[in-house]
Amino acid sequence: MKEKRYKIIMSISVIIFLFFTLIQCSIHHFNSRDILNEISYLSSSEFEGRLCGSPGGKKTSDYIEEVFKTLNLTPLGENYKNTFNIITPTVNGDTPNLELEDSKGKKTKFKYGDDFKEDFLNFKKSKATVSYKDTHKSNKDSIVIKQGEDIFLFYFNQENNLDFRSSFIQYSKISFAVCLSEEAFKTISKSLEKGGKLDITLPYSLKNSYASNVSGVIKGKSDDLPPLVLTAHFDHLGVDYLGNNYGGALDNASGTAFLLEILRVLNSYPTPNRDIIFAFLDGEEFGFLGSYELSKTYKDKLKGATIINFDMIGADTENTTLMRSLKAKDKFSNLEKSLVKIAESKDISTNITFEDSSDHVPFFESGLDSLTLTNDDTSKIHTPFDTIDNIYEPSIDDAYNIVFKYTLENCYLNITRLLYNETLHIASFLICLLLVGYNIQVKIRESKNNR
Repeated sequence: MKEKRYKIIMSISVIIFLFFTLIQCSIHHFNSRDILNEISYLSSSEFEGRLCGSPGGKKTSDYIEEVFKTLNLTPLGENYKNTFNIITPTVNGDTPNLELEDSKGKKTKFKYGDDFKEDFLNFKKSKATVSYKDTHKSNKDSIVIKQGEDIFLFYFNQENNLDFRSSFIQYSKISFAVCLSEEAFKTISKSLEKGGKLDITLPYSLKNSYASNVSGVIKGKSDDLPPLVLTAHFDHLGVDYLGNNYGGALDNASGTAFLLEILRVLNSYPTPNRDIIFAFLDGEEFGFLGSYELSKTYKDKLKGATIINFDMIGADTENTTLMRSLKAKDKFSNLEKSLVKIAESKDISTNITFEDSSDHVPFFESGLDSLTLTNDDTSKIHTPFDTIDNIYEPSIDDAYNIVFKYTLENCYLNITRLLYNETLHIASFLICLLLVGYNIQVKIRESKNNR
């Protein structure tokens, strides 16, 4: 009788274990090492710094689109890509030049890349000759010169290097900006004060181009529930005139790779209760153009949505930062509350900030509960030194543990969360192991008694 009962229990245990094994084999398991590999790929020279409107930027959107096609994701609109017109800086064929002529006619020529380099802010003009006869304002580290409708900025930064490349802002009041070494700045400033003039030629001009968001949906069971929207921008700052690749490993190949991995995981799960929208945004470095375009184009589909944006995932920081809009300081966020609670349950430290520095801003302005999840380390971003070597894997795992639990709790039934729980799979295996061990012990004991 005992033997029969044991066999029944053992058979049931094996069936349960095999059932959970089949479930676990059917899903894509999150792997931060895969994310590191994808960050390395996206930030490589193959994508040429992913500048919005450039061939490298378009190649990145094509890559994401191919992932969507492979996973058979439903397009958010008629197609995966939502294309919109932009203005972007492009190399114009001119040789960069900065030449100072003092009041006595003596000329000093400065070396591009050592003494001066364009800031990427804007290029309404690429050539100018300026002097202190123009309207000007100067202080210890900058000179602003106004010439008609044009405003020109010359400055040096406290790090005294020319590596930093700012975001391009189409509607900036500045016609062009030039970063100088401290020595060049002092020389130019003194000479201009004494009646000198400065000739400047920059190797960039503006051109019309286009950018593309790439958006798809894991369709939910109910169209009445508002969607969860997960976003990340994939654009960065291109390759400079000297050939330096601004690959943006942290900013934001990391968020792009992270979101692609989450997509692969959730696409392998059963149908969620609500739609989960995946939006890869272009033009963040140009003033959140992609997120403004998405929130405008799909206003009806995003009604009531919750937005989690991923930007700079994987820096070695003490906290995982939840960043909300400056105007959200006095606004309650159920999303923030939920994510903080989950983080606390997993012993992950969080930090709340209010900054208008990522794609959560346009969604907040559209009245949606939105925030950016980030490891907020700006020490190397917008320089050629933002590379894969600086990505910290445990920070990626922390971000995933927070977001995945939130998604399961808000988009899936309890039974799904139960059946796809890895802990139950492990428990079923241990039960089988214990039963086998128990049977072995019984056989050994019986063998001894029969001697």
